[in-house]
Parts: sequence; structure tokens; C-alpha cells
Amino acid sequence: MTLDTPSLPLIILFGPPGSGKGTQANLICKELDLLNLSIGNSVRAFVAKYDFNDSFERARVDRLKLKLENGELQDFDDVKYIVEAEIKENISSGKNMLIEGLPRTHEQSLWLADFFTASEVDCLFFHFVLPQDLILERLSHRFYAPGDENPYSSYDEAMSHCKDGQTPTRRKDDENIEVIKHRLNVQYNDCKDDILKTISQCETVKVIDIDSTPTPDKIFNQLISHISQYS
Repeated sequence: MTLDTPSLPLIILFGPPGSGKGTQANLICKELDLLNLSIGNSVRAFVAKYDFNDSFERARVDRLKLKLENGELQDFDDVKYIVEAEIKENISSGKNMLIEGLPRTHEQSLWLADFFTASEVDCLFFHFVLPQDLILERLSHRFYAPGDENPYSSYDEAMSHCKDGQTPTRRKDDENIEVIKHRLNVQYNDCKDDILKTISQCETVKVIDIDSTPTPDKIFNQLISHISQYS
């Protein structure tokens, strides 16, 4: 199913880790030719860019790396520093974009709400809903093909996407079940209700729940069905 680029300037995918946000972000952006801004990937890219001894961002990079390794939320000022300019630049230039992984705290949702109100930005805010036991199962078994940001649900699936001589890898914060549980709590369970309440109060934002238990293609069809109403 092919659609014209949506008239909405902003689509946000919100939900727990392991709910398929990253997979759907890539599928939607490919289908609709949207700019894909992943907060997690932006943070990791920032770390990779400035992770050298005499970097002027050394202190910030060290903070970011430590929290990535421990599955903890990044400091809001660091996240805002990295992504705010990128969001404003792309929206102001008229580029349609999708954001995955924001907000992750109530503080971030308040910032977004103020931004939406001040700039009168229309937004589709998709909330990915998934039972906690399934979240833990997915995170405990996902692997990555080197150079591929998309997670795969098993070693064998990731292996099928590896190039010759490569083997699947795992993110460090996916290897320990206690770190996974902690990340799930701080990135979603502890703040979900406050975030949804704040975002729902924005007049230019439409919040839509998405059932994330089916296969990726069925989740994608749910999303496209909603987006197509605005194309």
C-alpha cells in the first residue's frame, strides 16, 4: 500500500522498549519517505562521534555512555541538547518527520507539550501497548546484525541478515534481565500515565493506542490505516 507523504509534519511513536517502535519507524519512513529521528540512535551516534580523549564533549559523552551501559534514562538536559535543534530545524524547513523514543520522562513530555503549543505543530502520537511479560521475553531474545539498527527476535534471524564473516551481536543493556526490568520501569512503567495525560491535553496532538502484540506487518497496517486518514 503506497500513500502520499502525510500532511502532518510530525509522527511520534511512544511505548515500552521491545514494543517494535524501531522496526515500525523504519517501515513507515521507508513507505512515506519521512525523516526518521530516533532518540536512542541519536544519543548513540553522538557518543560515537565525540568518544575520543580530547573531545570537547568528553564529560557529556562519559555521562551518556554510563547510562547506556546501565540501562538508565539519560539526563534531560543532555537529550534536549542533542535533539532539540534537530527537531526544530527539520520542522521549520517543512520536512515531514517521525520521532521514535521520545518522550521517556514526564519532564520531556512537558517540554514537548510546550513545544507543540508554542509552534502549533500537529502531531499523531502513537502509543504502543504490549503486556509486560511479552516485553521481557522480546528484550531477552533480541539480536542485531552488525551495522543494522533493527533488532531481530532470535539469533538465527539476525544471522540471516549478517554479511559473510559476521555474527549477531547483543546490546549490553539487553544481556541482564535485571537491567532490562530496570530500564522498562524507568523508561515506561513509572512515567507512562503522566506522559499520556500531558500529551493528551495538547490541542494539536491526537493520541492513538496501537496493539503491539501481532506480527510487524499487522502492526504496520494499523499505523498506516490511521496515517492514511491525514494524507
